[in-house]
Amino acid sequence: MQIFKTLYAVIDKIKLELANYHLEQAKPTIREHSAEYERGKFKEFLQAHPNGLEKTKAWLGSNVCDSPMATITNSYLQLLSVSPPTPETVALDSHRFTAIGNNLRTVLICASLNVKLGSYHANLAEKPFLKTVQDTVYILVPTDQSPEAGRDLIITKTADLCIAKLGGGTQSNMEKVIEEAIDNSGTVYKLFEKRLMDFMADCSQNKRPPLPKGFDPLVDEVRKCVLSYTQLVNYNRRVYGPFYAEILRPHTES
Repeated sequence: MQIFKTLYAVIDKIKLELANYHLEQAKPTIREHSAEYERGKFKEFLQAHPNGLEKTKAWLGSNVCDSPMATITNSYLQLLSVSPPTPETVALDSHRFTAIGNNLRTVLICASLNVKLGSYHANLAEKPFLKTVQDTVYILVPTDQSPEAGRDLIITKTADLCIAKLGGGTQSNMEKVIEEAIDNSGTVYKLFEKRLMDFMADCSQNKRPPLPKGFDPLVDEVRKCVLSYTQLVNYNRRVYGPFYAEILRPHTES
């Protein structure tokens, strides 16, 4: 009796593996049909609402560059900002772009803290300590949430960790160092932001750039952001690419 149970269990496992294999093989086809369906529904929307692309036109128009590819690349990057535009063609995925933008800003905070704390004192440059700081930031800022909301807590808790590591120090002075590090208008933060955005832009164009300098301790977090971002961008481009091409045609012909 047991041998039949074992045999059926093996057969069920084989069936499941075969189903998963066929599903994996069919994914490109499923995605393509999904894109065609969504594009068709959007065409129906435009027939009922002729001005249904006004926000999309403004979005692309504000990012016009020397080529359509550069324009679209910069337009997608803008969706990761703190106050992104709301084009009609991204309406269904705007919350996903916002979440990726939030996660990238948390990465930037950690990268900036690594440099600033390490340059402040050698003891604060130790990898185990910086990993503790990074873990603390991620506890204070849940995945997909805005790091700006936890800014004060990040400053206070990171200062506590630094003072404990150094065996003393002034809370206000330490908090000032940390505040400068995570200031999104600060020199270090802006430098890392440019590196990270350039990296995201290259990845969205199917290039394989090296991880930008300063992000090695955060490689897993960066990869997650890149994967989510490129999937969103590729699908959105597949669905709405013809509309973007039509909108940008006057700019390429001028």
